[in-house]
Amino acid sequence: RNQCQEAPSAEENPGNLIAWWPGFKRRLTSLAHQLSKVAQQRRQQPSPHTQEARLEVQQAQQALDATPHSPQLLQQLVDAQASLGRMHIEDNLRAAYKARIHWLHAGERPGPALTTFLQTPSQDQQAAPVALQARSGRLVTNPAQLPQVVADFWAEVCRAPDFTTPEDRQSVLTQLAAANIRLPEEADEVVGAPTITVAELGFALKKSQPGKAPGWDGIPTDLYRKFWPEIGNTMAALFTAIVKTGQVPTGFLDGIIKVLYKKGDPKQPGNYRPLTLLCSDYRLLAKVLANRLGPVLGRIISPEQSAFLPKRLIGASVLFLHHLPHLLRKLNRQGLLAFLDFAKAYDTVDRNFLLGAMEAMGVGPQLCRWTRLLLSNTRARAMVNGFKSRLVKMEAGVQQGCPLAPLLYLFVGQALFCWLKSQELGLRLLP
Repeated sequence: RNQCQEAPSAEENPGNLIAWWPGFKRRLTSLAHQLSKVAQQRRQQPSPHTQEARLEVQQAQQALDATPHSPQLLQQLVDAQASLGRMHIEDNLRAAYKARIHWLHAGERPGPALTTFLQTPSQDQQAAPVALQARSGRLVTNPAQLPQVVADFWAEVCRAPDFTTPEDRQSVLTQLAAANIRLPEEADEVVGAPTITVAELGFALKKSQPGKAPGWDGIPTDLYRKFWPEIGNTMAALFTAIVKTGQVPTGFLDGIIKVLYKKGDPKQPGNYRPLTLLCSDYRLLAKVLANRLGPVLGRIISPEQSAFLPKRLIGASVLFLHHLPHLLRKLNRQGLLAFLDFAKAYDTVDRNFLLGAMEAMGVGPQLCRWTRLLLSNTRARAMVNGFKSRLVKMEAGVQQGCPLAPLLYLFVGQALFCWLKSQELGLRLLP
């Protein structure tokens, strides 16, 4: 509380607050480690009633040892042990109740995490990488070197893209602009507003799931939630200062890459799905922007796109595909359905193209400024089996693990959709 009160004023010099924040987080990280140890000790510590019952068992055992053939003392020991058993059951029920509260708060959401929990994974899926093939072709088995192999692989994937030409990119953007689907000016003023309010951050924090893995700083959102009355105003001033100055605190954009095995040869780094663990303060800022953008994005994203937007369900697309053959038969028409999957889709997004697509769809300079800030000079280090790599630059892509990333990717998908329509690819089924 005292440290937040001593924070530099963002009104006088926003840069001082930005420079002050990393040191404050280091002190907060130390506090997080201390609280984690205390919480672990408390979880392992039995309740006072259980401690009393355990003491009664010890006293009854000592009394019985002194008088081994006393039926009365033997019965006292049996009763004390039964009481201790009941106390253990109550402790377990109390822990289960707390877990249930967490479950009700986080909610049951279908996804890879729930699937992994319900299914028994194979041996390959359970094991962390023990050997990986480096870019040179050398097989690396040293545990301390494995993270660098992962980091180098994803840094290469996230290089500035050179597999398209400027002419091709401009052709797609031209068709996107020709579609004349633009974000209303009044909506853009709200979405890209440079001031981040405490209310917005508090709502984002409330909607954040507890127990999420923190980024490199080790600070979970639960800690911010605990001290929110003291931290909220400072964090809101910090984020407003970031867009005002165009600067971010040291390490603010850095992430930790952890990989999850998908399929194929486990020695190939590309057969693992990367998950970037970003710091909680970054995620809160990105979540505020996502909360602003999500409700209005449905106005400019075509209804064919059913993912990531409020009130749109992917089940609608599935249902459409089930009905499509019957509709074609009724219209006496034929068609070919192509299922395409973009390899490393999030990680290979051309950031300049993304910003161009946003501008073509009427997104104003303020939201583009926010986006450019969050996607500039991004770095990450990989972690495998507890070992970390060096920091590497990520020049392309939207970061998996960023709350804003799915919505930003919709601009890329919309650009592709408009270009496909301009090429008259596909079937028009209804007028």
